[in-house]
Amino acid sequence: MKTKKLKIFIADSDELCGKIYKEHINRFGYAQVVLFNSLQECLNCLKDSPDIIFLDQKLIEDHGKESIRETKYRHPGLHIVVFSTNSNMKQVVDAFKQGAFDYLIRGEKDMQMIDIILREISAKVDIAVKS
Repeated sequence: MKTKKLKIFIADSDELCGKIYKEHINRFGYAQVVLFNSLQECLNCLKDSPDIIFLDQKLIEDHGKESIRETKYRHPGLHIVVFSTNSNMKQVVDAFKQGAFDYLIRGEKDMQMIDIILREISAKVDIAVKS
C-alpha cells in the first residue's frame, strides 16, 4: 500500500478510542498520525503543520469553543473535524460556525465516515498542490 502524505493529528479525551482511530487511519496508508490527549498539547504542536485535526468535542468544551475559530484563523489551510458521542444540534452548528470542516458522531459507522472524510480532504489537498 502506498503511504499517503497527509499529516493527521487526533486530539481525543478517550485514550482507547484515540488509539483505535489512529490504528484505523494508519491501516489506510496514512503514516503521519499523531495522537494527543489534550487540546493544549495538540495546539502546541501546530508548528508541525498538520493537514487535519480530528478533535473531540469534550476537549473543545474544556478549552473554550472559540478554540476552533482561533486555530483556523492562525492556520487557514487546516481541516478540523470535530467528533462527539452527542448529536446535539447546537454543538454541531457551533462547530461549523467556528470553521470546522466536518462533524462526526461516534457510533457504528464512524470508521466509514473517517475514510470518507479523509478521501475528501485528500482530494482537496491534491487539487491545492496542483494549482
